[in-house]
Amino acid sequence: VLSTPIPHAKEVLKADRGILFDFSNVSELSVQIKKLLGNPKKRKEMAINAYSWSRHTIWPNVAVSFMNEFNKTSKNMATIQYKKPKVNFTHLKKLTTALGVIQFSKVSTPDLNSGYTIDDNARALIAVLMEYEATNDQDLLLYAETYLDFIIYCQQNDGRFMNYVDEQGRFHQQNHYVNLEDSNTRALWALGHLLGMEGKLPMTLIQKAQTSFDSGLRWLPEISSPRAIGFGIKALFEVLNRSRNTDYQQVMVRLADKLVHRYHTSAESGWDWFEDYLTYANAVMPEALIKSYTTIRDSEYLYVALNSFNFLLSQTFTKDQIKVVSNRGWQHKGKPKTDHHGEQPIDVAYTILALDSFYEALSIERYLEYMEVAYSWFLGNNHLQQIMYDVQSGGCYDGLEETTPNLNQGAESTICFLMASMTMRQRSKSEHITLTDQELPTGRPPQKLLVKT
Repeated sequence: VLSTPIPHAKEVLKADRGILFDFSNVSELSVQIKKLLGNPKKRKEMAINAYSWSRHTIWPNVAVSFMNEFNKTSKNMATIQYKKPKVNFTHLKKLTTALGVIQFSKVSTPDLNSGYTIDDNARALIAVLMEYEATNDQDLLLYAETYLDFIIYCQQNDGRFMNYVDEQGRFHQQNHYVNLEDSNTRALWALGHLLGMEGKLPMTLIQKAQTSFDSGLRWLPEISSPRAIGFGIKALFEVLNRSRNTDYQQVMVRLADKLVHRYHTSAESGWDWFEDYLTYANAVMPEALIKSYTTIRDSEYLYVALNSFNFLLSQTFTKDQIKVVSNRGWQHKGKPKTDHHGEQPIDVAYTILALDSFYEALSIERYLEYMEVAYSWFLGNNHLQQIMYDVQSGGCYDGLEETTPNLNQGAESTICFLMASMTMRQRSKSEHITLTDQELPTGRPPQKLLVKT
């Protein structure tokens, strides 16, 4: 945008969002136009800056702002209800090529140069299977096969998986100096989810997934990363729901015992956790133990699952909002809680999945209330009071920063938003979810209450 310096233009076109020229100064206008026409990169940067800055003024964000202002001034204001969007796979499909799902986007345009990861393709496989199970949309099977084939393509002779694949389909050298335990077990989680749907899917998919899963099972008991252990347990939980395979059960016990040991090694008064820090995808670990308890019925799994999950909830929830651990400064034991911004959709989504698992296991209604609060983060109930998804594209923004969302709509954020949305949709079909005025707990309940519960 090029404008004369009227007051509004002077306000909105600063910070490299546009260009001002003096009233009646035709020659200056001509010079600025020629500069922009001759510099596509600068023109693109200026356009993105203007687009990003103006997002707070789109109608959904204006509605959220008005409702919050009304809530401040009205003593009788009811709890704000956020309308859930329809599940929209448009952007995920746009990100998908014949090889798999592309890792990143520039705003809503897929960035093929970013390549592919098994992380994203594993999550994408779970997402399309969740939607297929809910809708029986046969077209989704083509996408499921694409993501499954990518996982199998990445599997090596020892059963382990490569994670990073470039735009040409070649394995990136990054695979050789990055710890791939989490990525490997995410792949098993996806395979396990598929196997758990036997009877609902074509046998060709089941057979391919079974071969890959059994190959990966060879190294699964050796893993040590607590998040990787969590994903591995989730994988086993899915296949054990299909059949009570004693070999799978033994591996689950071995992994769950590892998590319990990690908890008892790190936990102390005021810090009920598996490590000396909270980082990303934290909810996976207590969720894995509640699934282990559901399968094995070991009371120690329940005890640690409840203690750790309650601690995590106390660190991320206030009365009516979630604020997950910032990726700009992890939270460390014995140090003050950081107030950094840099919240990721994956952490909100994984919290919702864990809450759903805890409710499924224990039928405690408070978990449903937490789910509503967590999901409202995507809908504008966050520190910026801005929605975190693109209504047009169906994509989800990559992060919530200090002053604006990161408007790039990569695979991870979009798929996690879809998984969260489908979990909420499925749960609302089976349960009537209503938020109460009762304050959500932020402190650490007594140990004996947790065990009793």
